[in-house]
Amino acid sequence: MKLIAKNQLIGTYGGFAVFRDLYEKANGERVSVRTSREFEIQKERTMPSGRLVEYPPESEIFNRHKL
Repeated sequence: MKLIAKNQLIGTYGGFAVFRDLYEKANGERVSVRTSREFEIQKERTMPSGRLVEYPPESEIFNRHKL
């Protein structure tokens, strides 16, 4: 299998997201392998006071939720 994307951040549903590796088989079929737990993306930029700030770097988000 050929690696197409490493630790790609994708939305799943209703404000949740996950990191995944995306592979392609020889026949063209694509296979998604999760590399993190599912998490609420909005919480990554919400301060305890409720104020919204910029998202941290993806590498920081990944390190918090990786498997």
